[in-house]
Amino acid sequence: MANAVLIVLMGLVVSGAIIFSVVVSRRRQPLPPPPLDYRPMDTVEPPTEPRVIPSEITQGRLTIINGPKRGSHYDIDGREVSIGRNRSNQIMLDDPYVSRVAAGVYRDRDQFVIYDKGSSQGLLVNKEDITTSSAVLADGSVIQMGETLLQFNIVKIPVPAR
Repeated sequence: MANAVLIVLMGLVVSGAIIFSVVVSRRRQPLPPPPLDYRPMDTVEPPTEPRVIPSEITQGRLTIINGPKRGSHYDIDGREVSIGRNRSNQIMLDDPYVSRVAAGVYRDRDQFVIYDKGSSQGLLVNKEDITTSSAVLADGSVIQMGETLLQFNIVKIPVPAR
């Protein structure tokens, strides 16, 4: 009788009508036995090697080298960064020849990728047109959108010791 089912019929009188509800209860199955290599948490041994804490982190940086806002720089961490003329972009360029939403830059593991978001003026990386594709940015890559030039650099930021 391991899978016994209990059915209870209950009635309730509401405004002269009888309302019935059925409650079905199924007996719980017993838990399977633990695996043969199971050890309770208090018997787990701590790791023998110390945890390595990096001394620095790597992130990307875009610097405007020609055009309005020359000298401004923008750090790129793990999130995608949108570039264009519209105020909704994380990097807003004051260049009338740049589309409202021109490009996106994101980190993919150890590399940074730029792609065109449908700009009308096109997107050049190191003088190569990537309007219909994407490109991996190397340290020192030059990006042209409209009349604005941006330079991509990889920046190493030291992590304070704990």
